[in-house]
Amino acid sequence: DLGPLLNAQEEFEFVIKNYPDSDFALDSKFKLDLINDVLASKEIFLGRYYMNKEKWIASINRFSNFYFYNFFMYDLEFHIWLCASLIL
Repeated sequence: DLGPLLNAQEEFEFVIKNYPDSDFALDSKFKLDLINDVLASKEIFLGRYYMNKEKWIASINRFSNFYFYNFFMYDLEFHIWLCASLIL
């Protein structure tokens, strides 16, 4: 369940927006990076799962979520898996 994670993401963004020069904002930026790592790894895991089950459309949709979430740190890995889904 990603509900608590997404709620935490909203709260950290609130802190950064309203208190940009505080120590809490610095900590919130770090924690947002961690949240993005978790969300990206979830999408990769599910995309690969669907590839293994030969559910190509579901796999492509999962890897396409990369553009929605802007996981720039995982750019190359997402493109590799997306291309693999399109080829197979």
